[in-house]
Amino acid sequence: MRWLLRLLGWDSYQGFVARRYLLVRESKIRPAVRYSIIALVLARMVLIPVGMLEKSELLWGFNRILEGVFIVVLVFGVMRHSRLALWAFIVGLVISGIGGTLATISTAHAHALLSPIYDGPGVPEWYGTVALVIAAIGGVITFLATFFGTLRAGFTFFTTVPIGGVWIGTMALVCVLSVMSGFESDLRNKILGSNAHIQVTREDGDMTNWRDVKATIDKVPGVVASTPYAQSEIVIAANNNGQPVIIKGIDPKSVGKVTKLVDYIDDVDKPGALKRLDPLVDDNHDLGVKQRADSGSGVDPSPTELPSSDQPIDFSLPAAGSAAAATGSAAPIAAPTGSATPIAAGSAKHY
Repeated sequence: MRWLLRLLGWDSYQGFVARRYLLVRESKIRPAVRYSIIALVLARMVLIPVGMLEKSELLWGFNRILEGVFIVVLVFGVMRHSRLALWAFIVGLVISGIGGTLATISTAHAHALLSPIYDGPGVPEWYGTVALVIAAIGGVITFLATFFGTLRAGFTFFTTVPIGGVWIGTMALVCVLSVMSGFESDLRNKILGSNAHIQVTREDGDMTNWRDVKATIDKVPGVVASTPYAQSEIVIAANNNGQPVIIKGIDPKSVGKVTKLVDYIDDVDKPGALKRLDPLVDDNHDLGVKQRADSGSGVDPSPTELPSSDQPIDFSLPAAGSAAAATGSAAPIAAPTGSATPIAAGSAKHY
């Protein structure tokens, strides 16, 4: 044993101070308990890959027996030296058992259990989630009790607290960074997936020859697909509240070849959902107001605020006397000056 102390540098004065103030004076864990824990951990590590390669009920039962023996050795050989950790371990096991029982009982028993607060058929949707949350809380308490109880069996109180604090702080930091990284990656994929890799635009004005530009771009080597789109800044209003937004018109027939917009549609028939986006009316109809010339027959001239023949009509406004006009539930859209912008190495189709 002395050669191990010399190897670790604990036979010096610094080693004596470390053993005196960091470790307990006398080890509370017996050698038999240590060797049993090491043997059980090694056996479990060997059985994990074996169980992945071969599925058998005998092997599954043997793994459960090893886990039970490990818990018994850990509780009665290590954690019994710390009452707080032992009681926390027992409470965590009870909570985990309650959550696991709630998650595995039959529907009839769950309905009978929830009868005082739930009158509907079967069990509510939140029942399974609540059961899993209860089991997870018990598992966390059990794990923390095991961790701190094991440390307390070999280290002093003033050593256990800093080790546990550093470990919890590091774990929280790693968890937060993992969650934020996952959200960032998901958001980036959604933003990039809803836009094309290359956007071709004009410096000024609308791109009226977008079909010729699209045909030219499709012939460029390396271009997989292209799709036109139109974009404009508008103001959408509801209940006397206005909000500026950007509205984008797409080509349902070709947008799926350029972007991942089709994958984001929450519909079983995604191609059919895109087909339903096609206009139900002809896009070539004239939206202007036909005005007659003043015949001079004594009729009053048209009001100055009446739209002229070259101004579009806002069809999103409800008709006078309709239910939408009475309730004020319509969402009118007012589009100021805006220009079409092509996308995906194609060009714009002006709707």
